[in-house]
Amino acid sequence: MASRRMVVLGSVAGVVVLVGGVVLASAISRAAHRPHLDAAARRSVPAIEAYLPTRAAGTWDGPLAQRRPGQARWYCRADPIESRRRADGDLRVGVMAQCGEYLRDGDRLTIDAGYASPLVVVLQPRGSAYVPVRVAHPGDGTRFAWSVRKMFTADGARTALRAATDGDFPDPAPAARRGFGLPADAPIVQG
Repeated sequence: MASRRMVVLGSVAGVVVLVGGVVLASAISRAAHRPHLDAAARRSVPAIEAYLPTRAAGTWDGPLAQRRPGQARWYCRADPIESRRRADGDLRVGVMAQCGEYLRDGDRLTIDAGYASPLVVVLQPRGSAYVPVRVAHPGDGTRFAWSVRKMFTADGARTALRAATDGDFPDPAPAARRGFGLPADAPIVQG
């Protein structure tokens, strides 16, 4: 009876070691394929979020700006995925970004136009900081996945495409509420 218990316990311990090894190998594999993201890229996120409305989204007037000129504003959020430094000193930061055109209506916000996409923002060194100078957008439709793979590293593209498929984009609504001086729980309606 004791030898039978030893065999069962030995089998259970073997399964635990095997499962534990698979989980550990999976975690190591995910960490090995995580895109590189340096501290300068993380510190540049506020500059990227300020730049996107002026270049990536705010180059046209959306429906809200056409209805009430001068009152609608674009707000963007960007979550960094990866960063790469080029030989010329530029920093390329791949982000998941979402931008929206907001308008204050009393105690609520209205949103109408907007977009969400993986982007690559090119930043140039200026003193001790990096300043955004360009944004690369992926192609539409059937060119989307192909162009994301061209814009990002292999690991960055996998992360960006998975996030885009899952709809995992940062929300610009909190920044819009703050920008219009509204409380954090102010309602937002579709325009």
